[in-house]
Amino acid sequence: MGMFDQNARAAAKLDSATFCAWLLHRYQPPPPLTFERWDDSRRLPLPGGPDRTDDLVAVLRRTDVLNQVVYLIVEVESEFERHLLQRLGIYGLLLSREVSPPPGPEDEPPVGCALVNLTGERPESGLALTIAGAPLGLGVKPLVMNLCREDGGRTLTDIAEGRVGVSILPWLPLMAGGGEPALIEEWKQVALREPDAGRRATYRDMALVFAELTRELINWQRGLEGWEMKESQYIKGWLNQGKVQGVVERGRSDLLKLLRAKLHDPVPEEVRLAIEGTNDPGTLDRWYDAALQAGTWPDFRAAMRNGA
Repeated sequence: MGMFDQNARAAAKLDSATFCAWLLHRYQPPPPLTFERWDDSRRLPLPGGPDRTDDLVAVLRRTDVLNQVVYLIVEVESEFERHLLQRLGIYGLLLSREVSPPPGPEDEPPVGCALVNLTGERPESGLALTIAGAPLGLGVKPLVMNLCREDGGRTLTDIAEGRVGVSILPWLPLMAGGGEPALIEEWKQVALREPDAGRRATYRDMALVFAELTRELINWQRGLEGWEMKESQYIKGWLNQGKVQGVVERGRSDLLKLLRAKLHDPVPEEVRLAIEGTNDPGTLDRWYDAALQAGTWPDFRAAMRNGA
């Protein structure tokens, strides 16, 4: 997952209910849905695709029907991906199957998708795959938010007047007019309505990350220089996460290199998958020590099973 996608997912979760309401107000009147939670289940990956634990899936509760929820896949696009809509369609069908209730009279759970485009534009018409001369076909029609088409000044006014939550501030640099110096000055005044200094620092840092995707980055850097200099826990956590990830990746690489040199290639598939699927540096250290002692692949597998 890239830096901008990671930033977008974190920004969406700053105030999840506000973010989902902001998305759904593309429809007028807005649908009768309210945010309940993020579905953080570890789901099966798409064929040949990456792990899906970082996907955003909002569980929304209908306010007009008792005990009914809707699943909304939220996809972020920082650069054009040719087959993104096909992937969203596959993902939506798989998700519908995974969350489907036991056999009974219930309808299949509604699943939709939203696409937040950080740069450029995608048509809002979606994807329609039809067969000529027959009423047959498949389609994917997400809610599309092209941020470059959003009016930055109007959005900032909506935030200032309470129609949109203050947690939407980090997205402003990506909007039309979002890099104007006057808007940045107003952005700072509106951000001061957030009483928590740490969250204000997070808004600043997230906005600066998004600004890197625009031509007005220098305006944001100048405008926010020295403003709310309290250290953001968001950036601190991100940096710490990056350090840990670097240690993990080096630990995996060193362990695999040792195993290949000592026990010979190829590394058995189940051993390789176990190593590449481990995110705990301590476990990798223990397995490295076990590899130093092991004389055969069965010895090493036994050490892994026994928690060596």
